[in-house]
Amino acid sequence: MNKPYMHAIGFTHTGGPQVFELLTLPIPKLEPYEVLVEVMAIGINPVDCKVRKHATKVSETNPIVPGYDAAGVIVAIGSDVTKFDIGDEVYYAGNLRKQGTYAPYHAIDSRVIARRPTLLSYSEAAGIPLDAISAWEALIDRMKIPEDPTENEGKTILITAGAGGIGSIAIQIAKKILGLKVIASASREDTHDWIKKCGADSVINSHNPVSDELDKVGVWQVDYILHCNEQETENFKHFRDIIKPFGVIGVVTTRVQEDEINLFNKNVKLLYEIMFEKVLNGVELERQGEILKIIANLLDQKILFTTVRETKVFNLNNVKEAHERLEKGEVIGKIVMDQVDLL
Repeated sequence: MNKPYMHAIGFTHTGGPQVFELLTLPIPKLEPYEVLVEVMAIGINPVDCKVRKHATKVSETNPIVPGYDAAGVIVAIGSDVTKFDIGDEVYYAGNLRKQGTYAPYHAIDSRVIARRPTLLSYSEAAGIPLDAISAWEALIDRMKIPEDPTENEGKTILITAGAGGIGSIAIQIAKKILGLKVIASASREDTHDWIKKCGADSVINSHNPVSDELDKVGVWQVDYILHCNEQETENFKHFRDIIKPFGVIGVVTTRVQEDEINLFNKNVKLLYEIMFEKVLNGVELERQGEILKIIANLLDQKILFTTVRETKVFNLNNVKEAHERLEKGEVIGKIVMDQVDLL
């Protein structure tokens, strides 16, 4: 880090993947609670695509670097950092209001990070944080599903988009930690084996009416629904037919309006999970670090496993291609990129 500048991948105007370019930016300066991470690997997420298409206040003089998953080594610490030191290997999700992880160096609040799982490589760890935080917060913090599996005996959850990044880790948590019977939806036949590997008891076709698909696997209604499907929203309107009275529906990725589904007569809770809620509002930041520490322990105990399925070299062309595939719904699990060397 002898030079004050670095190269990063970002954009100066919104649009398709072709807007990405190589930018020259200063090495981030640290606020008191921040650490500077030398990025070893990054994860690619659907939110990266949303930022690329819909970012505001972006211009030639105000470029944006996306990226909200990373694993790396701390190379500098702010004055108020107490739990980490230079040389610590960490993993984390980023902050929508700050420059992202598509860069060789990244500044991040030390309260939202955790030490990297020891059994995972940087690449295997980089695809975990955003999805794991989203799934854990949705299932446990928001939906209040008991962590004691004995309290969940006989209960069933439907997880949509089971082959996606969030769905892949949510299935593992729901099955292996919470002890639920898990039904996951998928849009393609080639994703079924992966979903079963993650722990789903049954896989249903998201293109068909959800009640018909549940009937095929001998289920009439479910206790919980975790809606992770970014591409398909039509079945959401039918969730009122398949959710049990007093059930809970968690919505992770697709923002839907409550008036689209009449849940009043069943007294069903509809909750939203927004992973960036805490960092955007400056509240309970330590909770994200706590969740990542829990997830790291579960990964090191081999109770959970990484959802990373593809590792690419971090360069401009591969970033563009990954965004194109994400938007076409062609990705199973997570794509990560390593060999981050753009200086």
